[in-house]
Amino acid sequence: MNTKFEEVSEVIADERFLSWYFRDNQSAGAEWETLMEGDPQIRNLSEEAVAFLKQLPSREIPLSRQQVETSLDTLHGKLAAAPVVSMRPRGLWWKMASAAAVLLIAGFFVFRSFDRPGNLTTAYGQLCTNELPDGSTLILNANSKVTLSNDWKGTNDREVWLEGEGFFKVAKTPEKKRFIVHTNNLDVIVTGTQFNVSSRNNHTTVLLTEGRVTLRMKDGSEVKMKPGDFVEMNNDQYVQREVSEENVLAWKDNRMAFDSTSIEDVAKIITNHYGIKVVLGDDSVRQQYVTGVMKNNNLDELLRAIELITPVTIVKTNDQITISSNMQ
Repeated sequence: MNTKFEEVSEVIADERFLSWYFRDNQSAGAEWETLMEGDPQIRNLSEEAVAFLKQLPSREIPLSRQQVETSLDTLHGKLAAAPVVSMRPRGLWWKMASAAAVLLIAGFFVFRSFDRPGNLTTAYGQLCTNELPDGSTLILNANSKVTLSNDWKGTNDREVWLEGEGFFKVAKTPEKKRFIVHTNNLDVIVTGTQFNVSSRNNHTTVLLTEGRVTLRMKDGSEVKMKPGDFVEMNNDQYVQREVSEENVLAWKDNRMAFDSTSIEDVAKIITNHYGIKVVLGDDSVRQQYVTGVMKNNNLDELLRAIELITPVTIVKTNDQITISSNMQ
């Protein structure tokens, strides 16, 4: 396969880039990551492609793979038929290509959100609102995936498997069918309610905002929750504690909330959300904590906000972020 890229359109059309961006094929995504690590030009073009895709309009109408591939073929044909003009910087070409491509590639978010029947995914830095087959609503946080059970008709339970974070507004059905969210640590069982679930790296949290839910643990034990309850499971260790609902749900409004969060945990959160490696420049920085609610629709602005309220210096390069302490 191609390993040389000159323009952003070539990157966007490459399946390995799309798999890396949309996190739906681990091996292809890893191959693209290797290409970026070995070639700064590919890294730069990938960043331009990411910026472009984030600006595309998102319509929540599922499209088939064939429809999207047909759009790509059409785009390629139009670009191939266009007059060849040598120009630098790339900016002028980029504006022309963007104008030509935006209508054709706008289905990417929709298609990749439904990357195959029963799967919903989001890329790094992307939020997506989806209507489920029963009329329930799911807001999916960045770098997340939900798999739906095959049959939602009749009296069957409505089941989903979550990797990442999502806010569910579950519709009630005449049959009062159960809605079950499966995670690595526990199952969330409801009939009609609103709640937030986060499940990453064997760490699961559930916040109930409306109605009632039942949590079923791996050992078969159950926990009943009422509105306002927050449950946390870390390596099968269960704890219930008070939290700020506004902070937990800040991500829905493209905000990131920290409450005396260690800089080490902040680094993990940024990596999970944006897909960029974050390293700590020294041991003393581990003693720093972050508190505040910050805008989260731009990584550079987020890093600047953290620097303003925390005695740290943050350096961002193409492939990683380094956080160091200012304290001597």
